[in-house]
Amino acid sequence: MDDLPYLSRTIGIGGTLKNSPEDFLVEEISPYAGELRINSPLKREGKGKNCHFVLQKRMLTTSEALVQISHALGISKSRMSVGGQKDKNALTVQLACAQGTSPSQILALRIPNIQILGAWGSPSQLKIGDVTGNKFTIKVHNCKKPASIPKILKELSSMFPNYFGPQRFGMRHNTHKIGKFLLQGKFRQAVLSYLTDTGEERPDFTNARKELAESGDYASAIKNFPPPLTHERTLLAHLAEFPYDYVGALHKLPNKLPLLFVNAYQSHLFNEYLSLRIKKKNYNELLDGEYFCSTNEYGFPDISKKSSSGFVVAKLLGFDSVPNEFEKEILAFEEISISDFKVKSFPSLSLSGSPRALLSPLTNFSFKENVFSFSLPSGSYATSAMREFLKN
Repeated sequence: MDDLPYLSRTIGIGGTLKNSPEDFLVEEISPYAGELRINSPLKREGKGKNCHFVLQKRMLTTSEALVQISHALGISKSRMSVGGQKDKNALTVQLACAQGTSPSQILALRIPNIQILGAWGSPSQLKIGDVTGNKFTIKVHNCKKPASIPKILKELSSMFPNYFGPQRFGMRHNTHKIGKFLLQGKFRQAVLSYLTDTGEERPDFTNARKELAESGDYASAIKNFPPPLTHERTLLAHLAEFPYDYVGALHKLPNKLPLLFVNAYQSHLFNEYLSLRIKKKNYNELLDGEYFCSTNEYGFPDISKKSSSGFVVAKLLGFDSVPNEFEKEILAFEEISISDFKVKSFPSLSLSGSPRALLSPLTNFSFKENVFSFSLPSGSYATSAMREFLKN
């Protein structure tokens, strides 16, 4: 994200984030359970074959926490669901769901770095997107110019560019690159990029990837790739037997994983588009295919409610999109076309367009003793908000 322009002009405060999980608190605002709070038990009554529960976790991704919970319950992870993913290097609380499980089973769990703050029956499951927003409490270390904060906030008018954050693009910062290969039908490049690209990982992961990149020996690579790299080992096992069947190898992965790559490329295109709009200083104007939306009770953009003024809603591009002049410029630079989003040789990767606000509000904002506190709508990234203040 280093090359994306800022909306504010004032020099940042500097400093670092996430020195410890307690420096980065995330509390979900749920459409079903309201405003959840860390270390605050929640008692509710409910009936149904599903169990909704309040999941507090530390130093775990949401997926890792659900795996541990499903193992402890003796059920498949496919029976677990959440409305959204939360940061790993943080202390977070969110609503989760377990199908066919009783509240008493959930409340009896004792798992390191996981706390269950409440559980009740429900007739409904959770699906991705069942989140209204999140409250963030973030401590900044080595803050050098705190006096800049009021100036930056004023320049932002309490709004910031709704960029997708770096976590959207993976620890190796390559998920969007793989997604582009998939849309272009370059399945070999996509698979090799997933297997051999290096980044911020354990040394043994990096060494295994480098050795494969040099040797191209899939059979030997299976022995070198550590067990935690389960998806990579799945690809390698298939390629060791069928060396040129890259599409077949991709089909061995969980269904959602290849789609995640394509979603990341959609996100990359949106970031580039928003970057261009900020450079042109027309991010508050409507271009073709865009509309204004009003806000909900929390002051968040409600993209389902068109309005005569409010937040500008643009789009994540898909096969049904009609690109405007700026989007055409981005697509031309990327050497990609709208028709590429319809992947005939891999139909499950085809993506339609969807709306997304260009700017996101900083609601309930405060700063005291190097601690930021604010609430954001679902899908907006605290890291994107904080970069306006830190400007590291």
